[in-house]
Amino acid sequence: MKTFHWPLSETLKNYQCGDIIVIADSIELAREYALEDFATWARLEDSRFAYWFKADGSFFDDYDAEQYAKALKTLAADLAKDPIIGRRSIFINGGE
Repeated sequence: MKTFHWPLSETLKNYQCGDIIVIADSIELAREYALEDFATWARLEDSRFAYWFKADGSFFDDYDAEQYAKALKTLAADLAKDPIIGRRSIFINGGE
């Protein structure tokens, strides 16, 4: 297993860019896992995207569905970049 790290994620940008970190056997699997897991993570209450979703996981309205679709496009663009591969430890500074 390797660590795949995409720094400067626009999808996870708040005041600063975020980081996407995935452990997988290959870069293809890392990208697949990130896309799959984002759908679940976005609906969790500690996600900044959670307000788009009702408790049952459906969207509140068409606008929220559109925003989610935009986030998925941005995520795909983040994951299309070359990640940093194989660091044993990754340190991420805190931010607002």
